[in-house]
Formats: sequence, structure tokens, C-alpha cells
Amino acid sequence: MEDERINKEDVNISFDFDGTLNTKRGLEVFKKLKEEGYNLRVTTTRRELDKNQDLWKLCDELGISNVVFTNLNHKWDYLYNSDIHIDNDPKELKLISQYAFATPLLITDEDFYDKLNKTLDGF
Repeated sequence: MEDERINKEDVNISFDFDGTLNTKRGLEVFKKLKEEGYNLRVTTTRRELDKNQDLWKLCDELGISNVVFTNLNHKWDYLYNSDIHIDNDPKELKLISQYAFATPLLITDEDFYDKLNKTLDGF
């Protein structure tokens, strides 16, 4: 029987930046998922016209070219092409669970890795 799972590069995973990607845990998770071949991006509520030097520096170091700025708007409306969104803000994740198709994951959860693996196994 053929494996009907989709290719990892077809799974779109979005990371918040502040308090998520720019943390030790966030970097570990990002690097692991990148190594496994998932399609990764950043979705941040930051304003695009701000300098964002710390964001661009880290994104350059990690090889991230896909960055979405919501310009202080909620993220759920910008996740139309994301399967998973990883964030540190429970309020933002609640809105994502209500209004977006992306699976929201709270990076600070004690069982974050279990939830991430279970979600990834669903693809």
C-alpha cells in the first residue's frame, strides 16, 4: 500500500517572532523542522516599516525569506496558507483556533513537543 502522507515541504509552518522564534526553544524547534524539510515562515504583528534589525538579522542567519508583517493586526487573517502556527501568545492562538485553518500551538506548553509531533503525524 502506498504511503498517502504529503511531502514535508508541502506542510507550511508559521512562527511568531517575539517570544517564540527568538527564544532558545523556538530556535531549537525551527532548526529541527527546517532540517526535516518543512516549509517555514515568520508571521509577526510587528510593523513592516519599522527597522526590525533584530528580526532581519536572525531571519538571515536561519535562511528565512518568507516574513509576513501584520502591522499590529491579529495574525489569524494572515495565516491563510499556513497549516501550523507556533506562538507564545495564548490570546492570539485562541483567535487563530476560532478564525483560521492553521493549527495553533503554544510554544510555552509543557507538552509542546508532544502536541507538535501529534500534529505533524496528522499530515
